[in-house]
Amino acid sequence: MIREKIIEETIRLFLKEGVDLKLSDICENISISKKTIYQYFANKESLLLEAVDFLFGQIKEEQKTILNYSISNIEKLVLLLKAMPKEYQLIDMNYIISLNNKYPRVYQKMNYYLETGWEDTFMLMDKCKEEGSLKKETNYEVFKLMYTSSIEKFISEHNCPLSFEQFQKNVVLILVGGIKNA
Repeated sequence: MIREKIIEETIRLFLKEGVDLKLSDICENISISKKTIYQYFANKESLLLEAVDFLFGQIKEEQKTILNYSISNIEKLVLLLKAMPKEYQLIDMNYIISLNNKYPRVYQKMNYYLETGWEDTFMLMDKCKEEGSLKKETNYEVFKLMYTSSIEKFISEHNCPLSFEQFQKNVVLILVGGIKNA
């Protein structure tokens, strides 16, 4: 319970302040001592690493919920590719870039999650192919590479006037619209 509160507050402060968030602010906001944080986490980096696990765990949960929606498989695919908790969608990409500079292991872990865990997406793409809403010749690895490369480029350069949410929505619409049968 305390561990999760610390992680949630870390994410909330990261969204507001980036890597400059202070452990003392976490403590103050959830009424604990620094000693309590260090009972659960060795340092700020280990806390940020677990925050990334927590965030991507929430994304996985949202994706599992989407798979149970009573909508078409192609609509599920679009939602699956855009899955992200609402409170994280307006993140300042400069904060993500600063992770790479100050905490490269945290940034690498984020990239790891972006590159892995595609099984549900590919399974759904199979269903879309079977029902004819996705072209049979669609190569999943090329699709994944196009999606992840777009996201990685947006994060690393972030000179795009769109928010992450807007950018992700456009990438998904272009990729799915480009492979969807008319």
